[in-house]
Amino acid sequence: MAEVKSITLNRMKMITWRWLKMNERTVEFAVEGTAGTPEVLQPVGVDTLADASVAADVKCGAGPEVDALLADAAVKGFSVAEGVVVEEPVRIKYELADGASTFDKYAVVVGDNAKVTLIMDVQSAADAAGYAAFQTRVKVGKGAEVSLVQIHRCATGYHIIDDFGADVDETGSFKAIQIAFTGKPPMTTSWTSTTTSTTPVASVRPISTPPASFATNVSRSSGPPSTSSRAL
Repeated sequence: MAEVKSITLNRMKMITWRWLKMNERTVEFAVEGTAGTPEVLQPVGVDTLADASVAADVKCGAGPEVDALLADAAVKGFSVAEGVVVEEPVRIKYELADGASTFDKYAVVVGDNAKVTLIMDVQSAADAAGYAAFQTRVKVGKGAEVSLVQIHRCATGYHIIDDFGADVDETGSFKAIQIAFTGKPPMTTSWTSTTTSTTPVASVRPISTPPASFATNVSRSSGPPSTSSRAL
C-alpha cells in the first residue's frame, strides 16, 4: 500500500459551519499516485482538449493541499464547440486495482449554446483497497448546459477524494449529480462561480458509515451560486 499522510480538505473557513463538520476534514491519504487507465467513450461532437491550461484558473473546492497533492497528475481534457448539442454522454469508466493509488485530473471546456453530459463511473473488485483522487475543472459558456454525473461504487477498503469546480457564464447551466454506494467515507468538494459574481460555493460532503449511499445535486443557472449538501 502507498505511503500516506494527513491532508485537510477545506475551501472556506466559516466558523458557523464547523459544528456541522461539513466544511473541513482531515484525512489520511496517499502521498503520490499514478495516472489511471479508464475506458473512455467519446461521442461525436466531443473533441479532445488541445490545451488543458485554458481551464487551469477554475477553482475547486478541496483547497490548496489537494491542489498540491495533484499538481503533477495527468490531465485528460474534453471540449465541445459553440452550438454543438451532444446527444450521447461522455462515459469514463474506472476499474481500480487492489493496492493502487490513482491520481487523475480532468478539464472540460464547453462553448456557447453547447450541451453535453459527462458520466464518470468508478468501480473496484469487492475485496480491493487503495486510494483514488480526481479533480475536474469545467468552463461553461453563454447559454451552454453541462451535466456532470459521478458514481462511486468501490469496495469498503478504498479511499476516494473527488474534487471539482465550475466557472459558469451567468446564462449557462451546470449540474452535478454524485452517487456513492460504498467505500471509505468519500470526500467530495465543489466550487461553483459565475463570470459576474465572485461569491463562492464550497462544500465537503462526508458519508458517515459505509456501506452507504448519497446523492447531491449542485445546479447553476443565473443569479448567486447555490448548493445543497447532505450527509447520510
